[in-house]
Amino acid sequence: MGILDKIRNKAEQAAGSAKEKAGEVAGDGDLADSGKADRLEGQVREAGNEWKDKAEDVAGQARDKAGGAVSDAKDRLDDRFDDED
Repeated sequence: MGILDKIRNKAEQAAGSAKEKAGEVAGDGDLADSGKADRLEGQVREAGNEWKDKAEDVAGQARDKAGGAVSDAKDRLDDRFDDED
């Protein structure tokens, strides 16, 4: 997740919390509910971005391991054919 995404998600959570509290203080249930929804949306986006980052890390590790295995197999085949010459 990029730094701008992190900032945006945190700002959305903070704004939602403020809106929620303002609604509670003013006795405006709709405002409080809207603020809670904004706060939760920021949390969900943040969690989704964290999962995306983890998935990309795992995919990169798998790609590196697969590349290493292919390289090792190629080297063994090259060695085998070199020995036959």
